[in-house]
Order: sequence, then structure tokens, then C-alpha cells
Amino acid sequence: MAVRMVSQMLFYSGKPERKRRLGRHGVKSLALLRQAAVTLALVTALLGLAAQAWADGVWQPIGKPGIWFVWYAPSFYTGYAPRTQRADNVHVHLGRGNQVRITVVMDDELIDNYPQDLITREDMIAELVQKDIIQLYMNKSWERFQKKLADNGARELASSKQSMDPAEYRRKSLELMSTLNPDQVWHIELNAAGLCSGWLERHKGAQPADMGDKLALVNDIIPTRLWHTEMTPELEQALSSALSAQNADGVMPLLTAAAGKLYPVQDGRIDVWEYTTIYPAGTHDSYTTVDGNRIPNYPVTGVWPLVPRDYGKNQSKSQLGMVDYLSKNPGYGFITMLPYQHAGSYYYNAFHNDGVRVPVGKSFIPPEWKNVKTEREGKQAGQFWVCSRGPVSHGCTRLPSDLMGEFRNILPSVASKAEGLPTFRNNPAYFDVYDIDGDGTPEVMGIKYYMAYRCAGDRDPVEIRVENTREAYYPWLYGKGVFEWNQDGSISFPKVRDGHFVGRKAVAGKTYENLKLFEPDYHGGDKLQFYLLKPDNFESAAGFEFNRELRNVGWGYNPDRKKLFLQ
Repeated sequence: MAVRMVSQMLFYSGKPERKRRLGRHGVKSLALLRQAAVTLALVTALLGLAAQAWADGVWQPIGKPGIWFVWYAPSFYTGYAPRTQRADNVHVHLGRGNQVRITVVMDDELIDNYPQDLITREDMIAELVQKDIIQLYMNKSWERFQKKLADNGARELASSKQSMDPAEYRRKSLELMSTLNPDQVWHIELNAAGLCSGWLERHKGAQPADMGDKLALVNDIIPTRLWHTEMTPELEQALSSALSAQNADGVMPLLTAAAGKLYPVQDGRIDVWEYTTIYPAGTHDSYTTVDGNRIPNYPVTGVWPLVPRDYGKNQSKSQLGMVDYLSKNPGYGFITMLPYQHAGSYYYNAFHNDGVRVPVGKSFIPPEWKNVKTEREGKQAGQFWVCSRGPVSHGCTRLPSDLMGEFRNILPSVASKAEGLPTFRNNPAYFDVYDIDGDGTPEVMGIKYYMAYRCAGDRDPVEIRVENTREAYYPWLYGKGVFEWNQDGSISFPKVRDGHFVGRKAVAGKTYENLKLFEPDYHGGDKLQFYLLKPDNFESAAGFEFNRELRNVGWGYNPDRKKLFLQ
């Protein structure tokens, strides 16, 4: 396999967009801006010297948060997230704290097909291995995937679908999903009359001044769960009636109009199951100051739908025209990218994998992480992927490599169905506040993941930004004085504000007091299996088609066996 420069940049560096925003008049002021930048650079350098006193150091050898490997190779997903074959029930949200939350409101069809989805994926990989199409390489995540399915009776459950009572089968499917995805499957039961009376109590007599006020009122009918960004005639009429209502019955039309098919009201209640997963995220390599605290920045804010990559054929040397883009730059691990912003020329901003190869010889790597051997061949794993939850990128959103594969797996097999899926990106000052379990008490979304590093240039990690312990990381991430440590070890925020969205713009939302931090365990690090392709070079056009088609395999999809070299 030819070695390519890892530092090769295929994605947006930020420079073309900056020039475009300056415009004709802004260019006249560029000299003054450069002079100011020189002064700022000197100040930043001095601050950097002082900052090294706490930034330099070695990570604590707490578990193995990354994925160790010998060299780049393609991979397939070996996790247990459910796949939806429709995109209108998926919500993607980036909030303060550098985490991406993905929530899927699951319909009965998804739930009923979950066991079969797992077995369909398992059978396809088994066939590819048995027919010598792929050779499993480096790690043994595939074997662990198979064992977990066997230990939890996934195949037996899938085979009993036709003979079992449908309600009992659905219950067992949810039970299996909950076991394989701890802290990620939630039963949401809401009383419709209670939602309406609560809304009336909060908003009776309200006089919305603009569309933003109206949207806030509409979305608050099911607090933290609705994300309407435009007022339709139906919503306008329902809101007007609700604001003049005298009782909960008068608010009910607003609930049914706003909830729609996503949270259907039946027999006076909303009864749905949600899958919610949270990923640490690397964002723009810059900071912003909020209330005197320097926190990670992400200037690409607002509502950004997923888009196909249509430009850059000569520069990218990869296939174009699809949402699930695969780059030939090995630094991206031959793992799906999901673009959301065309930034001029062939530059795109996207959700993608870690994007940085960390050699284990780096000075900040603990000794325990420097001698990891590959499970399959027993070779020295000289580098690993680990997501930097903090400033690291140039406009993209970097996720752990295996969880980027999971993100793709959650979306419809036919990737074009995900085109236009809105992704919601808060202003960096505002939190993702979500009532994760539907009990009426919202939480600040977080995750137990404490890794952040700084790169020299685009791809060379040179030091840690902060020690990877909870005690050191959270003051750096959220700012000092923003949260409180509780005696039971939990964290509370005395006052936070969430983000709302009007049209495509991110705006300040609602202020909350005394919210707990919801911080589930990090579930990444073992959800991909490396492989080598036998019939063709995996970096060829046919190899890329194979890679993409393999990620489509699941319930409700008829795979192209020719692309998989099976006919």
C-alpha cells in the first residue's frame, strides 16, 4: 500500500471562506487587520509560554480510549446501534461541551427489525470471510461482536419473529437493544393533557414579538424535543388558538400540530422509544470567551443540512455526488464523511473521523500505551486514533473513528435519503439541554470523555491541552465557576442557557437553573474491525464501492452483491 502524506488537506482550511466574507470593502482593511494580528500573535505567544506550565505533560493511562493500529486500512462497523431507514426521525445536535448528540425516535418497524438487522450484518461479513473476499486484519472486534450476539440470543430472537406474539417480540427486541446499548435506549411516556396544561401555565397571555418568539412557544409544547425552525400556516393558527385558550383542551390542537408524526398523540398520551447516543467532538482550532471563560469555539453554527460532495473531482481523486463520501486520503481512515458545508472550490466541512494519527512515540503518551500489540498478528501498533474533544479542526466536526462509522450505520442504507438531514449546531456559549428520559426534568448533555490535544500545523499532535481526568478537564472545557461539584460526585450547573434555531440561524434560547450534567459512559474504542480486500486494491474505485456498499447492509436493504464481489 502506497504511503500518503497524512498532513494532506482535503477539507476546508477556513481561508477561502474568510476572504469571501471580507468582500470588496473588507480587503481595504486587511493591512490593519494584519498589523493587529501581529500584535495578537505576540500576546498569544507569551500566553502560550505561561500556558505550557499546565498544558505540557503526559496523559494518565486510564483505560484505552483510542483505536491502536499498525497502518491505515479500511474497516466495517461492529457496534449495535439501530439503523433507521428514514431520516426524518433523526436529530443531530452539537452543544457547548463539545459533544454531538444523535437522537432517533424509533417507530415500530425499526424496533421489530432490530434483531434481524444485527443478524443480516453478521451473515454478510461471515460470507465475505468464508468466500475469501476480505481478510480480517489487526484487531478482533468482529469476534467480540459475534460473541455478544450469541450470548444475548440475537439469532434465536430474529428467527422467532413469525411465531412469537408481535407485542412480546417487540418487547424482547427492545430488551436486546437496551442490553447491547446501555444508557442509550429510553422509553418516553408523556401525558398529553399534562403537556397542554403545563404549556398554558407557562405561556398564558404571552405576546410573541417575532418568529423567534413564536417558534420558542411552539417547540415548548414538548420541552426540549421539538425543533421547528419555520412557522407554517398550520402552526400559526394552532399557536394563535392556544394563546387565547382557557383550558388544556384549547391547547391540544397546538400539541398535535407541533408533535406531528414524530411524537404522535394517541389515546391522550405520547408513547415512543428513543435511541440517544452522545459522541465527543473535535471542533474549530480556536477558543472563544464567554463570561470571562475561554472555551472551545465552533464558528460554523446554525442549521446545516447534510449535502453530497459535488465538487473537487480532480483535487480529491475520489468519487463524488454522494452524502456518504469516502476520501482517498488515508488520514481519514477510509471511513464515511458526512459533509454539511461547501466552503468554496473543493473544500467541504463535514463530520468525519479523528483525522489525526497519534504515533505512540509522542512524549505525552504514557508508557502503558506505547507497547500495544495487534490482537490478530501480534505486531507492534505504532499509532492510534483518539478523538480530541476540543479545538483541533478547521471547520469540520471530528468524531472517534469507530463512532463515525456508527453515525453512518444509524442513517438510512440508501444515503441519498439522508441528504438534507438538518444538523443543529449551537452557538458555543449555549448548552444542549435535553430531557433524556422524559421525566420532565431536563439535563445538560455531556459524556465521560476527557481527551484533548494540540496539533502543530494540520495533523501533527504535539502536546496535551489538559490532563485527561474529570477534575482537570471540566474546568478547562466549561470554564471555572460555571458548574459545581456535588457530594455524590455528580455535577450541577447553577445557570445555563440552551440554543434555539430560527430559520437556519442559531440564537439564544431558554435559561435554566440548577440542572444536572448527564454524562453517560464513553462507548467507543471497539466498534470497528479492520480488514484487507482480496479481489482488488481497497484504494481502487471498486474497493471504494465495496467499502460504501458494505456500510449499507442491514434490514430493509437489498445489497448489490456485484459491488461486494459476491457475483
